[in-house]
Amino acid sequence: MTTLTFVFTKAHFAPRFNSAFWSLGIEVWVSVLFPVLIVGGKRLGARRLLLYVALLALAVRCAGVAIPAFARPHNPYLNPLKDSALGRLDDFVVGMVIAELVVARSWLEARRARWLAPLGLLALWTGCALWDLRATGHLPKAITPFLDIVVDAGLFAITCAAIASRGLLHRLLSSRLLQVPGKMCYSLYVWQGIVLRALIHPGYGLADVALFGVLLAALSATT
Repeated sequence: MTTLTFVFTKAHFAPRFNSAFWSLGIEVWVSVLFPVLIVGGKRLGARRLLLYVALLALAVRCAGVAIPAFARPHNPYLNPLKDSALGRLDDFVVGMVIAELVVARSWLEARRARWLAPLGLLALWTGCALWDLRATGHLPKAITPFLDIVVDAGLFAITCAAIASRGLLHRLLSSRLLQVPGKMCYSLYVWQGIVLRALIHPGYGLADVALFGVLLAALSATT
């Protein structure tokens, strides 16, 4: 844990005391790789870099799903190769492309936000629905590596729409009502597993769920 190398192991990929820390480990190692991405972006352009990185990440995710040694039977969603820094690298380079578009401002125009927002929401909903079908066994595991692409496309379009909008969408997304929970999002992610294990046990009721929600919100707001 001290050296942040737990993400390179199968047994400790999702730490027992807080499984959400797997993503923190990945984010640190992507930060280590970030200078290489910056040089690649300068030489290739962010969009071409995204294409190459997306193909690499997809290949890594496919290998992670196909090779039984990386399977974690108790948790079919996380995989130490599929969800490694290389396997999830395209998630981060999508953000680099958005940053380039923000600087250029040639493509992010208000009129495009009108169709980017609904398309993004549709793609995000599709990605979530496909994950649900995969989780319930209605889709084969071979589809798993491609689901990140659908979700990334949705988040890309929604983020671009939010940046480009100058109308109702801009006012809605600029509201404190959404911004404060938005700032809490990572705290919610880090705390939820700990609070869940402490409060939600077999036979739990509505009161337990309510207490879980209140305590989770309080901890997230203060951190």
